[in-house]
Amino acid sequence: MGDNGIIYRISCEDKFYIGSTVSNLKTRATTHRFRANHSEQPAYASRLYKFLKGKAWKIETVSEHKNVGRKELLGHEAAAILAVIADPNCLNDRAPCRDKAKAKAAQKRWYEANRETILQKNRERRQQRRTAAVSQPITNVFEEQQDGNGNREGGASD
Repeated sequence: MGDNGIIYRISCEDKFYIGSTVSNLKTRATTHRFRANHSEQPAYASRLYKFLKGKAWKIETVSEHKNVGRKELLGHEAAAILAVIADPNCLNDRAPCRDKAKAKAAQKRWYEANRETILQKNRERRQQRRTAAVSQPITNVFEEQQDGNGNREGGASD
């Protein structure tokens, strides 16, 4: 037995986005609104959220599906997206992938296409960490401190 699923459309100005959810539309809209308001965070830096940030938009049901599994719902979502993805006003980058092997192959193709950029960013991050580490003073936590009378504070006792 599956869940009840919804295929929805977010509209803003002349742009739109197609998505799916097994929760209610109000909950899904709240999640989209939060992510749009935090689109500067890498996890939420999609084209959709960057476009929606600070704008008024609406969400509406395209179709409802009773007793469907998540994979089947993603299939319905993919069909809805593929029907409109060629439209320049569509904010969907791609249709959802239902097959793990296909998703892994797509991820590998993306990595290969972006390999040099990824490696360069990793080199820059490592260099920044090295520079930050070198600029930090090294302190010895086991160093004994003396008070004003020449007595030791901290460290091992005799």
